[in-house]
Amino acid sequence: MNNKLPPEFESYYGDEPSLDRSNADEISGRSQLLYDNVFYNHPTKEILDSLFDIVMILDVNRQAVFVNKALLKYFELKKPESVLGRRPGEIFDCVHAWETDTGCGTTRACTVCEAQRAIQAGLHGNVDVRECHITKKDGSSVELGISSAPLLIGNEHFVLFIIKDISDRKRMQSLEQVFFHDVLNTSSVIWNLASLLAEGKKEGQDRIGARIFGATRKLISDIEAQRNLIWAENNQLVARMEPVESLSIMRECVSLYEDYGARANKTIEIDPASENIAFKSDLKLLRRVIENMLKNALEASGKQDVITLGCRRNDGSVEFRVHNSGSITEDVRHHIFMRGFSTKAKERGLGTYSIRLISERYLHGRVWFESTEESGTTFYASYPIQQAPNSK
Repeated sequence: MNNKLPPEFESYYGDEPSLDRSNADEISGRSQLLYDNVFYNHPTKEILDSLFDIVMILDVNRQAVFVNKALLKYFELKKPESVLGRRPGEIFDCVHAWETDTGCGTTRACTVCEAQRAIQAGLHGNVDVRECHITKKDGSSVELGISSAPLLIGNEHFVLFIIKDISDRKRMQSLEQVFFHDVLNTSSVIWNLASLLAEGKKEGQDRIGARIFGATRKLISDIEAQRNLIWAENNQLVARMEPVESLSIMRECVSLYEDYGARANKTIEIDPASENIAFKSDLKLLRRVIENMLKNALEASGKQDVITLGCRRNDGSVEFRVHNSGSITEDVRHHIFMRGFSTKAKERGLGTYSIRLISERYLHGRVWFESTEESGTTFYASYPIQQAPNSK
């Protein structure tokens, strides 16, 4: 077992969270301590069970020794014993909770986790209120409003940890910020171009018509993207597999964004070494993934930069990649695939999230990135050439 924590913890907390885990007897003993000193002959448990918000009581090793009925209902569990002894990230199936033997709260990603910070505050005797984003192992995410408060029962330290699922509110904010931002921008382009035609300007009519066509196609694409994202999050999206070719898809995606890139003095190129690979996928969903990879690279690039799109066959999979010359800082890396996170503006932040969600949940693929100051940033999306038997 790795007994060292990432050095970032020292700067965030001033000390290190415990690597120790309470064993079954310790969990049982601390649960009994709560019942004997807090719940016995007192309506406290009934009050906590009547709340709509999730309530956990965590021990000094950040493990649950009590959960209320709201948590059982949220996860469709019958008995609390199934989650006692687990940490919050493990209960919520956080993708980072399983990266080390020491579990939730001890990985590099945990150094920037708001839930971890709130728990640490509670263990240090402080009340804390935050919002937390958790990316789950299946690629989906949940947004939580959390609060923590210290409890001292006998000589034992505990944390009262209260959780409210605010995902719906955050999704509505994202819809208002991202979707309306993109649609209004594209609609403005169409309006301005159409106004030139309405004024009877004959010079460059063919060029204006082509730009209107491209902008209209992008507007439809933006609307479809938001609709598909909502369906994907609600498990209503159906992947319809059909034969596709990698070079054809890449050319279509470049065609959609090359005008956007040119207006920003940026260039999109297809790597001439790219292979034309025939495989099965959902054409619209795959195209959306690659478009988002391109859009993300364009927004992360400076003027005169070149964005390169390529693909290759790799161990029975087709691997798409998009490269730009910029780099991603260490403190940003752990947030990249989170819903709503962006380094650009408050109205951004769904691109990389939807790339992972659609790829991993619906296209049987996986996504990742590599980034250094020397070589820039490359996002990858890989899909099996032979699809799983349950593909539709």
